[in-house]
Amino acid sequence: MKRNITCDPFFDRQPPLSFLEEFKSPLHSQPIPEWNIREAEKNEVSCMSCFLNRKFPDEEMLLDTIYDDFFLFCKINGISGNEYEIRTEYRKMDCFEDYIIEVSEYCCVISAGDTEGIRRGLVYIEDEMQRRNGAFLPKGKISRHAYIKSRITRCFFSPINRAPKFQDELYDDIDYYPDEYLNRLAHEGMNGVWIYTKFPDLVPSNIIPEYGRDSERRISKLRRITEKCRRYGIKPYVFAIEPVALATPEMTNKYPELRGHDLGDGKYNFCTNTEKGKAYCKEAMYTLCNLCPGIGGIIIITMGERGTACGSGRMDINCSNCKDKPIGEVLSQTVDSLMEGVRKSVSNCEFISWSYGHRFWSNDAIKDYVRSAPDDVMLMQNFEEMGFAKQLGRERIAIDYWLSYVGPSQMFEATARQANESNKHLYAKTQVCCSHELATVPYVPVPGILWEKYKAMRSYNVEGVMQCWYFGNYPSLMNKTAGELAFLRNYDDKNAFLRHIAGIYWGENNVDKVVDAWNLFEKSYRNYPLNIMFSYYGPVHDGPVWELQLLPKNFPLPRSWQSIDPVNGDRIGESLLSGHTLEEAIELCDRMLKSWYDGCSLLPLSSGYYLRDEQLSVVEAIRIQFRSALNILLFYKARDELGRNLSDNVALLSYMRKLVEDEISNSHALCFLCKKDGRLGYHSEGEGYKYFPDKLLHRVEYLKTMLKTEFPMVEKRIEDTLPPLEYYLGIEEDSVSYALYHGSIEDASWADFDKAGSRFRACVDRKRL
Repeated sequence: MKRNITCDPFFDRQPPLSFLEEFKSPLHSQPIPEWNIREAEKNEVSCMSCFLNRKFPDEEMLLDTIYDDFFLFCKINGISGNEYEIRTEYRKMDCFEDYIIEVSEYCCVISAGDTEGIRRGLVYIEDEMQRRNGAFLPKGKISRHAYIKSRITRCFFSPINRAPKFQDELYDDIDYYPDEYLNRLAHEGMNGVWIYTKFPDLVPSNIIPEYGRDSERRISKLRRITEKCRRYGIKPYVFAIEPVALATPEMTNKYPELRGHDLGDGKYNFCTNTEKGKAYCKEAMYTLCNLCPGIGGIIIITMGERGTACGSGRMDINCSNCKDKPIGEVLSQTVDSLMEGVRKSVSNCEFISWSYGHRFWSNDAIKDYVRSAPDDVMLMQNFEEMGFAKQLGRERIAIDYWLSYVGPSQMFEATARQANESNKHLYAKTQVCCSHELATVPYVPVPGILWEKYKAMRSYNVEGVMQCWYFGNYPSLMNKTAGELAFLRNYDDKNAFLRHIAGIYWGENNVDKVVDAWNLFEKSYRNYPLNIMFSYYGPVHDGPVWELQLLPKNFPLPRSWQSIDPVNGDRIGESLLSGHTLEEAIELCDRMLKSWYDGCSLLPLSSGYYLRDEQLSVVEAIRIQFRSALNILLFYKARDELGRNLSDNVALLSYMRKLVEDEISNSHALCFLCKKDGRLGYHSEGEGYKYFPDKLLHRVEYLKTMLKTEFPMVEKRIEDTLPPLEYYLGIEEDSVSYALYHGSIEDASWADFDKAGSRFRACVDRKRL
């Protein structure tokens, strides 16, 4: 049997990140199409020949960035002059970022109590003009309030400081925050960016002197990032998973008093229920806050992802200091020790305790944690995690992050109700632009799904949102949608809100078609198989580069979040392990594709305006990827029928040939798009392109070769009345046959699987394996 290679041969042959040039170029680089071709209506004021009167006090000149942006907007669109005044003023407001806009025949006044209210107000003026296709503003008074105060995204292309590259963005000399990139984020309502780090690298310690030995360089860069982001109303949030467990014999032997829950193999969780453990947590947070007082906050996964403190794992604790306490109380004590450092510091930053792994706890334990958690900590819960929804008449479970599943999950609701009852601060972790379902496009244009999510968040008094993981953060209409939803006063009219967003990008003349298309995209995307394995290993991300196998190879499927795995896997069942049959996945993908096709047909044709054309590029790439994913599922279903001799083998092989030919067309079509749009195929967590022209063309040649070699070989076997695929007989070299046991799994015998000592056992009943 042929063996799989260990690394994608294209892993080290990545193309340059051409989208970086877009981030460096001005946001306003083209005049808006169909601009000023009508007269002002009765309820509007014409703002032609407008000028900006900067009356808001701004000693630090933080507003220079938005003032310069507004000047350029007016210049590009030919409305600069000296007749209509747009004035910024100070007015005492109740909350940060609140602003009021008053429009009269003679002037427009933007008033706020802080620079960021003025910034948001000027962006709103630009948006209104774009929506109205000209220098027109609605008469009267507009008052806006940020209901979701913290809106945190991440740099789309900065390194993740994880395997396989382990590059630390705080240690190199690269600027990952070009001015116009930050300007885009500001226009979309973002006011935070999170940066992943590790306390042993970043924070010097007197208690654990090994930590922070090279911290000066990282701290210095974090300060520079903080100062630069501040000019756009954005604050960095330090994200870490702390305190780090004692994972080496050296650390466990040197600091026995910090040993907590025994993880085995000489590894221990960090116990914060000791004086030294508490002291370290307090010291680390205090030091970080004082070294970088301008950061917006510190986000820590305090439960889950990997071993940290005693309360960070599952509910059974064997630590002698913690085992007799409820696990919610153990975790709360750790959180309080960390928060104590923030309280004692000069900073007023937020501490967000992210309980990522709460799926392993009971709801009662989660509620106990929320009740006992410190009142001044922001409690963040995954919005979709452990949610249930019906697909094709069967209940499915949402694990991890989802955009296609609206939520909120039952776990989030339990957390939120207790937080509201206990008057605790509640944050939501969600995905705004895209998620594990499909992360090789910059975003999935389904703003209606975000409307549903944020409507639920408002009902539970969510104060802040972490909008992405390493992916799902490209500046786009989805970011803009989230930013606007944060300021939305009520959720009475979904269609009106979608029309508002559509107008900003497409103008008032195209709104109806665009919203209809978005509604079809939403209908399509809700059919994505709600199955974590399908999003982790399925063909939606990079199907157009998958090397289909007519002759079974038994190769594993590639991980969707990595760019290092070879994409020649054929064990399609690995993508369905969490609850779908192959037939169900095919049905759902078919529904996805049909509704997406319908939506594509409604969008206006290319206009030459980049803010519209980039959306057309994205929706076409998604259409190709959906079609490719469906073809791959159909191909392996047909291969299984061919191997089991279940149908007309000649017809089956002909059908599979047509699927391969269609896949050649898909690869060619996506290659054409990639050459025009350098964002397509890039996966932020994979730190590289999952597909790109060279890789797509390589797949084309591979499939053509298979049509010339493997297909005639199988065709000849069929003509000779031989089994089409020997693999299914278990007679190929290195293959092994196993007899299935009819009975309980406990009574089944173990079978050796490979030379490494792996083994398995299996049984069948009338319904399942």
